[in-house]
Amino acid sequence: MRMQWTAQQVADLKRLWRAGKSATEIALALGVTRGAITGKLDRLGLMGRGGAMRKESPPDSPPVRRIPF
Repeated sequence: MRMQWTAQQVADLKRLWRAGKSATEIALALGVTRGAITGKLDRLGLMGRGGAMRKESPPDSPPVRRIPF
């Protein structure tokens, strides 16, 4: 079930996200779950800020070799 976002909540979400706040910090400020925040950010197309959400290995690191058991 999706929550109903007010125009003010969306404005606050955008403002806090652009100010560099984490999804957890925003969730605490708005009184909703972190999942609600990340879902709304995704629907608004704002998730691509970088940071901890999408960690990638450095480009020069060798691939991980899996050893079968």
